Amino acid sequence: MLKYLAEEKFMSASNTDIESELQAVKAITSQLNALDDEARVRVLDYVFRFLGLPSDTSLRTTRQKSGAATAPVTERADSSTTSEPQRMRDIRALKEEKAPRSANEMAAVVAFYLSELVLEEERKDSIGVADIQKYFKQAGYPLPKKPSNTLSNAASAGYFDSVGHNQYRLNPVGYNLVAHNLPATTGTSPLKGKRSAVAKNSSPVRASKKKKSVSKKTAGKNGH
Repeated sequence: MLKYLAEEKFMSASNTDIESELQAVKAITSQLNALDDEARVRVLDYVFRFLGLPSDTSLRTTRQKSGAATAPVTERADSSTTSEPQRMRDIRALKEEKAPRSANEMAAVVAFYLSELVLEEERKDSIGVADIQKYFKQAGYPLPKKPSNTLSNAASAGYFDSVGHNQYRLNPVGYNLVAHNLPATTGTSPLKGKRSAVAKNSSPVRASKKKKSVSKKTAGKNGH
């Protein structure tokens, strides 16, 4: 650095000035030669500060202070971005997404919402009639005629387990219904389809026709 400064001065200085500066450089370098690198840096930094001149050390210190002052702002900005809670879906949005086809399925949606999606401190392991009334309304889903029977009906459908005191817990069947099977791909409820198939097989008309056929065969055998 001293060599650079000396060369820069030599370009514009007179011979007398050059000679004086060379003598100063020799005097400084002869004193610095006896010191180690760290001591040389300290001495030069002191000389520059004493003369009011900027040095590499002071510039580095200034940059470090500037960076330290701005670092917390950056960290706060980053932390505010990363710690921002994930936007939670409300019950109406969940109802629109899952499209429950019955009050039983809607009850399962409500229980899933309260056990999985609300804030941690608001989560509920089981639900009751008050939850049905509150969240059916919030979701814009029609209230059943007898809300007190909704959960028992949903339990009979296989979606809930009773835990006592008119409270019901969503069981694995109900959880899988909401998490994986809704919205349904067909317009017919699987339970209704199953019931209709059973009813069809046990139709009184078909049983009557079968009975008449057996009677005719019996009569024909007796005639022979």
